Amino acid sequence: MEASEFLTYLGVIRKRLWLILLLMIVTLGVIVAMAVAEPPVYRTTVRLQVVTSDPLFSSVTSDEELIAARNDCADALMATHVAWQTITQLELSIDALDLLGRISVGMEDVFITVNVDTDNPELSFKIAETHVNNALEYYRNERARPASVFRAFLRDQLKEEGQALSEENSKLLDFRVKNNILQPDSEALAVQAMIRDLQLERDRVEIEAIKAEAAAKEFFAKADQAVADAAAARERTADSSAAYFDSLAQRYSTQAITFEASGISSRAAVARYDEMITARRSDLQELLLLGNEYTALDTAVRRADSNYAFLLTKENEARLRESQARSVGFIDILEPARYPDQQAASKLPRLLLLGGVISLLVGIVLAFLLEFLESLGQQPQPSRQ
Repeated sequence: MEASEFLTYLGVIRKRLWLILLLMIVTLGVIVAMAVAEPPVYRTTVRLQVVTSDPLFSSVTSDEELIAARNDCADALMATHVAWQTITQLELSIDALDLLGRISVGMEDVFITVNVDTDNPELSFKIAETHVNNALEYYRNERARPASVFRAFLRDQLKEEGQALSEENSKLLDFRVKNNILQPDSEALAVQAMIRDLQLERDRVEIEAIKAEAAAKEFFAKADQAVADAAAARERTADSSAAYFDSLAQRYSTQAITFEASGISSRAAVARYDEMITARRSDLQELLLLGNEYTALDTAVRRADSNYAFLLTKENEARLRESQARSVGFIDILEPARYPDQQAASKLPRLLLLGGVISLLVGIVLAFLLEFLESLGQQPQPSRQ
């Protein structure tokens, strides 16, 4: 910019300085008059802080989650229906927009500052305390809504799974009562052990029968020999020897009959053991067949019980999440509302500075505009031929 142009501009400003000063004086006067006419303002401040989530559910909370929680809480503070709730509770004779006009919300990092400005200190305190509590309750209910909906769904599923578990348990109980058995597999193992014991006992008795039969055969042979010896002795007229062999033959016969009876008894026992083993094998076969049905019923019960336990765990987790969201929900009151004991700092100096700067700029622009219009009027008009 050349010196001549600068002097020209400065001359215009000097020429219209009265207009610039007049506009500035009027503007500042209006600002002062409005500030004097306004009633005193009492401010109540509440500071909130965004906190991390409970490590019970999440070990790390991202910055995006914290900022989102802060913004959601700020939206709740400026929500119309929350304002109407505050108005209803405090029985205020204003509408929601008027109330929200007296509330300002500032956000910085993880902090939220809520200011309430009114002309009554008690009213300012009540509005700040009530409105913040209402907004927090609304915000926490909204945060808890997904957990509440999920929990309601889980309750319905738990009811269905509980009924299914009861039905499967009833089927398993009917099976046990009908077959008079607790667990076929355990019973099958017991029957198998019984068959093994019976088989061992049967083999032992059969060995005894074989021994008794062999002994009876041997003693019958000895008795026959003694009878033959007695007959030979009589032929030799050896009566004493004949009597001895007769006595020996009778003793051998008695022992042979005893062993023969023992063998017959053992054979009868072997036959009975065979019947018992056959019966137990039949029982084992029935138990093995019942085992498949029992396994299917037991598997169904275990599956239903596992599903029910899983849903119960999830329902408990959803209940804790819902309780956490309703009690804290990421937002906590850092500095509660305090009763204002003095008026809020006046905005007059700042308004005067802002009004003075704006009026000065407007005055300068208006001075140049008037100078331009005046120069247009002083230009000679072209002559008409």
